[in-house]
Amino acid sequence: MTKRRVLVVEPDGTMQAWLRAEGERAGLLLETVNSHETADARLQEAEPWHYVVSAAREKLAGAGLDGAPRYVPLALDRCSPREKKLRLRLLFKGMQRLDSESRLERWGDAQFPLPAVRRQRELLRALRPAFREFAEKEESLHGHSYRVGFYAARIGESLTMSPHVVRLLFVGGWIHDLGKLRVDAAILQKRESLNEQEWESIRQHPVWGEEIVEHHTDDRDLLDMVRFHHERFDGRGYPDRLSRESIPIAARILAVADAYDAMTSERTYCPKLSHREAVREVLSCTGSQFDPAIVRGFLNSRLDRALP
Repeated sequence: MTKRRVLVVEPDGTMQAWLRAEGERAGLLLETVNSHETADARLQEAEPWHYVVSAAREKLAGAGLDGAPRYVPLALDRCSPREKKLRLRLLFKGMQRLDSESRLERWGDAQFPLPAVRRQRELLRALRPAFREFAEKEESLHGHSYRVGFYAARIGESLTMSPHVVRLLFVGGWIHDLGKLRVDAAILQKRESLNEQEWESIRQHPVWGEEIVEHHTDDRDLLDMVRFHHERFDGRGYPDRLSRESIPIAARILAVADAYDAMTSERTYCPKLSHREAVREVLSCTGSQFDPAIVRGFLNSRLDRALP
């Protein structure tokens, strides 16, 4: 695969060194410059650049125009250092694999009706204000949502699902938890056990998420993923207590991806688990919480290698 040439505008020397190391790790030909003036000069060179990364697009004369490198905004000022580095690693992996936003294209634009692709992109654009509010309310939720979509799509690929379904899984992961916008932040951040009233609020977030997303799309597959991602294979989930095949398959996949990321991420209420420990937990819940067929796809997807 041809290595992607990436130019990053970053004045901080320590961050420059980290960026170069991560770019090399991702298999990119990544260079850093101190200023937008230097970046513009480099963009005029004969050797083409694939991406230019900067926080200020208006300072770059040619980035993002036809025939020019794809512009990638580096708007991470509000992120913690850990979250910032995670997002950058995802971005770099996406560049080398032609994914990130282009991952939608790799997952089947040629086989997927163009109007549907356009509708999904328009949906994500329409939901940007909700995503910003989401990140401000609980910083960890935004990264969690992206990873769940990424993991769910990997599971879908391992189950040889169609590009149509894999694309939906990726988008569904991004939006699955938007209902938590209506949950009190104190509940989301609480370290102690939740009381029954607080649990009832948590159990409503799939319904609230469906209501939020329904304002922007009538795609029943996406809406079902949002509403049913906490249903259980044995019928003891919420909000509708569906069971087995009555739960849409995409929601069953999302349930495994969601649980895996929750267990392997930093949480206020529970210690982070290793990949091996999380796999054991998933296996222990197979047939009760999770569909055994989906768990087989989860095991084959090797999610421990999916993200840095």
